[in-house]
Amino acid sequence: MEFNRLVNGKPPIIYFGRLTDSKGVETLLNAIDILLQREPSLDWPLWIVGGNYQEIDNVRKNDACADAVKRLEAQRVLFWWGHIPHDVLPYLLAKSMLFCFTSRYEPGGRTILEAMASGLVVLATPYGFAEDVIEDGTNGYIIRSDNPEVWACQIQTLLSNPELCGRIGSNAKNTARNEFAMARFFEKHWAIYQAFLP
Repeated sequence: MEFNRLVNGKPPIIYFGRLTDSKGVETLLNAIDILLQREPSLDWPLWIVGGNYQEIDNVRKNDACADAVKRLEAQRVLFWWGHIPHDVLPYLLAKSMLFCFTSRYEPGGRTILEAMASGLVVLATPYGFAEDVIEDGTNGYIIRSDNPEVWACQIQTLLSNPELCGRIGSNAKNTARNEFAMARFFEKHWAIYQAFLP
């Protein structure tokens, strides 16, 4: 019952990962705040998954997003999940609609693949291997800005177009299944080894 109340009839926008400065979570918080101030009916839940109490508190008090956080919490659309067991994550992803990857720096980006495998639309900055797996506009979106207005516009476009979300999410899931399944992983690596064998 409580879980359904939090969803409030709308699949949430989700961020999951560490809550460090390089992750740029304040960009997402400010983007959702902009959307709600512009159009109150866009009250999709925002789930922030990850971080311990101190890390969450640091984000909440960050001057770059503290006012946005207060408004989002007051409107009961922002929910802090904190650290969860990894086997719970697929359940949360299955309930979600969009995954926002706002990193300013990223050596990899496994969370992108996890979200795509769950059929979510992924909005990602072009760091780590985001551009290696996302074909912009086909199986996700690359956002080359940390401007919350840019993020808000893209999120609004997707929230108002469920058919587009469904198509992009389906393409994302197919990409993860066809290109990054374990069998495909071994196949690619074996081909590399064979290329160097005498």
